[in-house]
Amino acid sequence: NIERFAVEKIVTLDNASKNSFVYDFEGYLGSTTVYNIILSVRDIKYKFLLALLNSKLLTFYHQNNTIPQAGGFYRYQAIFIKDLPIKKSKNQELYELIIQFILCSKKQNFDSTFFERLIDAMVYELYFPDEIKAAGAEVLKHLTKLPELKDEQSDEVKLAIIDKVYKELSDPKHPISQAMFCMEAVEEVRIIEGKE
Repeated sequence: NIERFAVEKIVTLDNASKNSFVYDFEGYLGSTTVYNIILSVRDIKYKFLLALLNSKLLTFYHQNNTIPQAGGFYRYQAIFIKDLPIKKSKNQELYELIIQFILCSKKQNFDSTFFERLIDAMVYELYFPDEIKAAGAEVLKHLTKLPELKDEQSDEVKLAIIDKVYKELSDPKHPISQAMFCMEAVEEVRIIEGKE
């Protein structure tokens, strides 16, 4: 039944060099080399799950727990990703908001690198809370009062909001920027990012 795929979901290729999951809300139908993740439980939100799946941490985990195929590609059928360690968070809305910033930035060809690094920092804090706290690298507690992007806003208005947030959070004096810098002292982060 083809209609069951015309819903909100996450899409991935069968073979890729790294985790490359995409959020779909327009009913995309792929070929036999494209797989869909359709959530049956609603205690995990799609954009939060997308943040985890595309993070450096889960990419590292997947690549170290599966055998690469020819050309260094990894498989993403359900059998290969079913054991990815998905954690829940009481702050899912924060992850979702940053993912919205990333998705809107990419749509408008605005550099989303900072927000992608921020998502990785948030994921590290979720999975290594004690190590991140000990390094003074907590970011979640500083992500307060971020403006939301609304459907009725024009792309220009959304981009202006994103640019303002980027300038504020990336300022070297801002606690988020400082925490992200301190994160490089965490051994687990250095290993995952290939700096060890």
